[in-house]
Amino acid sequence: MKKKRTIPIGLSLLGLASHVPAEVEYPSFSWTTGKLHLPIVDARPSGVFDVNMDWLTENQDPMIFVLQDVKEASATTPVSATFSIENNTLLMPTVEVSGRSEGLVHYKAVFEMMPNTEPLQFVLTKAVQLGPLKIGGLFPFSGIGSEFYREKPYNGALLAIKHLTEAGFEVEMLSADSKTNATDGVAAARQLVEENNVQVLVGGSSNNVTTAVAEQVTIPNQVLQISYGSSSYVITELPVDSDQDLLFRTSVSDAAYGIVLAKAAYDQGYRKLAIFYVADNQGLSDVFQENFENWGGKIVAAIPLSVEVATSYQNELQQAAQEGAEALVALSTPEHASVYMKEALVGGFFKQFLAVVPTQSKTILEQMAGVAIPDGSCAATPSFVSTDSLDKFNTSYQAEYGESSPQLTSENAYDAVIVATLAAWAAKKNGEVITPLSIRNHLREVAGPPGEEIKPGIEDLKPARELLQAGKPINYTGASGEVNFDENGDVLAPLDIVCSQDGIAVTQATLMPNNFEVVGVAGMFFHGNEDIIRYQESALGNLVADVMLEAAKNEGAVAALTNTGILRTSIGEGEVTLAELLMTLPFGNTLVVLEVTGRELVAALDHGLTHAGGEATSAFPNIAGMQVNYCDHKACSDALLEGGVVTSLSIEGTAIDMDKTYQVATNDFLANGGDRFTMLEEACQRGNCRNIDTLLVDLVAEEFRNYSPVTRKIEPRINPISSVKLGGVFPLRGSWSEFGKSFLQSAKLAIKHLEKAGYPVTLIVADSKTDPTVGVSASRPLIETWDVAALIASATSGVTIPIAEQVAIPNQVPQMGYAATSPKITVLEADIGHDFLFRTAVSDTTQGLVLASMAYDAGYRQVSILYIDDPYGRGLMAVFTENFEKLGGSVVASVPHEDKTTSYQSELSQAALGGEPEALVAISFPAQIGVYLPQALKNGFFDKFLFVDASKSEKLIEVVGADVLEGMCGTGPGAAQTASLLNFNTSYEAEYGESPSTAPFLPNAYDAVIIEALAAYAAQVQNGSTTPVGLRDQLRDVAGQPGEEINASIEDLKRAFELLQAGKPINYEGASGNVDFDDKGEVMGPTEIWCYEGGEIVSKELVSPNSPQ
Repeated sequence: MKKKRTIPIGLSLLGLASHVPAEVEYPSFSWTTGKLHLPIVDARPSGVFDVNMDWLTENQDPMIFVLQDVKEASATTPVSATFSIENNTLLMPTVEVSGRSEGLVHYKAVFEMMPNTEPLQFVLTKAVQLGPLKIGGLFPFSGIGSEFYREKPYNGALLAIKHLTEAGFEVEMLSADSKTNATDGVAAARQLVEENNVQVLVGGSSNNVTTAVAEQVTIPNQVLQISYGSSSYVITELPVDSDQDLLFRTSVSDAAYGIVLAKAAYDQGYRKLAIFYVADNQGLSDVFQENFENWGGKIVAAIPLSVEVATSYQNELQQAAQEGAEALVALSTPEHASVYMKEALVGGFFKQFLAVVPTQSKTILEQMAGVAIPDGSCAATPSFVSTDSLDKFNTSYQAEYGESSPQLTSENAYDAVIVATLAAWAAKKNGEVITPLSIRNHLREVAGPPGEEIKPGIEDLKPARELLQAGKPINYTGASGEVNFDENGDVLAPLDIVCSQDGIAVTQATLMPNNFEVVGVAGMFFHGNEDIIRYQESALGNLVADVMLEAAKNEGAVAALTNTGILRTSIGEGEVTLAELLMTLPFGNTLVVLEVTGRELVAALDHGLTHAGGEATSAFPNIAGMQVNYCDHKACSDALLEGGVVTSLSIEGTAIDMDKTYQVATNDFLANGGDRFTMLEEACQRGNCRNIDTLLVDLVAEEFRNYSPVTRKIEPRINPISSVKLGGVFPLRGSWSEFGKSFLQSAKLAIKHLEKAGYPVTLIVADSKTDPTVGVSASRPLIETWDVAALIASATSGVTIPIAEQVAIPNQVPQMGYAATSPKITVLEADIGHDFLFRTAVSDTTQGLVLASMAYDAGYRQVSILYIDDPYGRGLMAVFTENFEKLGGSVVASVPHEDKTTSYQSELSQAALGGEPEALVAISFPAQIGVYLPQALKNGFFDKFLFVDASKSEKLIEVVGADVLEGMCGTGPGAAQTASLLNFNTSYEAEYGESPSTAPFLPNAYDAVIIEALAAYAAQVQNGSTTPVGLRDQLRDVAGQPGEEINASIEDLKRAFELLQAGKPINYEGASGNVDFDDKGEVMGPTEIWCYEGGEIVSKELVSPNSPQ
């Protein structure tokens, strides 16, 4: 008979109970039954309990045990314990005991084997009472690569702790220095895990530190680890984590970078390449080589480098260059690259380089090498695609640290802390003990669909806490991108290909690293900007709803309903790849057909449309087979349901029957109650709810395969009803896109103020792309489809004028430019005798005069001009030249340029030739100056610049550095510090969390909306209805003398509507200044002189000429 082996273990919770007397029975472990028995847990004043644990794995070190029973204690979720033969330690993460009135008490207990005992005996060495969530942060404060990251990841994590704390979460973070090497990283992690008892470790920033810590510290101790900066492919399949699932990361895997960089290299025309890689990056090297050779390329040499940085790599470079490699693929640290890239260039071994840069920085290639990188060199980097989540994070980071986020994994560290805390809270609200394993068990559900979308920031985290408290699902959308962890704990995100052109890094493509199959052709640009598609009907939303309905017709569906929250990016015109569609529909949503009553369908539309007016909401519906009218902004008396907004709904041309049932196509997210569509969830739970298990992205791909070129129109299917509709055209893409969102925010702020003042106005938004052709095309539907009464259009003269000539004036619709300053607008031939073109921006006849005086007063006598070749650039150039020469100055050269993002070498050469110009007057937009200003500096063309309104850009500081721009000045629209401007600035900052003062023309955009709305109301009162011509006829009356003065505030706007209703005149005094329109629709106002000082834009002076020239 086999002898039964037992392992007695003495147990007493130190500091919480008296010493265990010698005669106390030890717990025992039976090798026959596989059970560990801990008979006594004495934790005063809680009592004594039996604890039984069962093993999960027999032949493994450490052995895993699961808590089976705690007698007399409240039921707990099973927790795991480990026993390591190697270090003779049994780790028991929690012992839960009842503390009577004190509630539940949780302990983390560690037992140590006593030597030379038979049977083996164990004694408790440590028991720590568990409190709030404790996170350990492992950061690269020193060591190799620390100069690259510095304190950025730490700042991101610390900002997350602040946001969580202010949102009501109980969490603390302890930090340690990894010194960017495995040995010190492991030591620091041990202290955090074994001494500080953190439940989650956030770190590290490098692959070798992350893997070493996982293998030696976190996984053996059953502690959850989330890396924010490690990209090694090895982490995906780390053996020690194969059945533990304790290692996650918010950074993208090298596999993704390798796939994308290989595709980009082949597309660049490379066919033979050599690779330098450090040991950490062997997996990346392998992935790159496999994919590059699958495309048809060849790797002639793959040379490993020591982790230690050498003083020279001459031998390795000679070896790499022997077989005709066209470029060198650099898969190493910046410290390595700074040595061998210089040697490669000086020695003529290589002229081009390819790299993987797991940080969002367009200057990274030059940072890595310490030298200017030749043209044709490219890097795969995290995408620069701007999202609302990233914008929220950047705004908070700027406010907290006084600088823009460098995005050197700061956003990844922020996300790691946030998701860990949200998961811990989900566990707690589920009645579980907060342990590493319970946090792990909820990690994927809080950061992936389905669930209410949660973004970075205190205001989003507060409702996240409430939703978790109520047992509702959430979906955290990170600052670093989607953090939907797959089964390996990895995330997937779009990557940018950034290439050097004339010494400047230019984004050439944005790719998803999963499938480059071309599925068809888009015959138009399908806009995916949240500010458009999340509060009005869109071509992209119609496309997705259409394919859903078509696919579900054989299931009896007569209509389709989805939400815009599932749509994340635009689909560009031209060839479309499956990877691009996966960026647009990234969540893996599937088609569901469910039976709903007419009443439930109306309720669903009510829910999605309730916040549409002026607000971007992920619940905004996309529909097919239906047509709906709804009251914009608020509930209305004639709504189909009490308190609702939908006034009419038809399906296939027939009015909805509230009691009839309909088969409707939707997605699995909404069918499960996502975005708070609880009425659909309830309908699904009744039973007639069929998940077709077809991915929506596959349906869209099939549409492109079968029906290219694919297009869609706005019909409208979703028609807002309000007092008046206005159409707004904004540069959300293109060369002035830096300010496009700010212009739109100013307009939406006006819409909100009008609603609060009692006059709801609908703003239909279009994107001009800062392009005349696109602007005209985008403007037509505003009039022809949406029937707007007036246009707010646009931000540049080059777009404003063709819209006026081709759209507004021929259709007799008034148009108000808010940032168009060309003198040509004053005398536009198409508007002579029609009077439909107005603007709230002052003509450049004023700015050109002030700019000339400023240049002359600064001591310049000879300058050159580089200007955008459109009405704005040509007009301002001409006015400046005339006035500068009148003062005695000389314009050496005036060189026009096109709108491009590549090289301006030829134009700069022309501007610098002859006459020795002392400065360059830059009459261009930020996207253009951001390219040619560094080229001018680098090549010695110019080192002094004069700027204008279009180039008043804080991003230039990031591109060229504050020290370079220090003291350089420009001109722009000015506004006196009136009550209206103060009200606007205060409201804008309160609404959006940022100052409006660093961007031009924001008060002008606000005023344009307010003036048109006041004129619409006046026309309604006077004529009984609002027509475009009637609105036009009131513009001068509501914004000029005589009349009672109205300032830019909600209270004054209320008074304005009361006065107009009573037939009394008003005089709106704008946030941008006096807006008394003359007979040509012009306004007068001051010009601001501003300068770059201390890394900021500082207003220096307001100049008010008597009148425009």
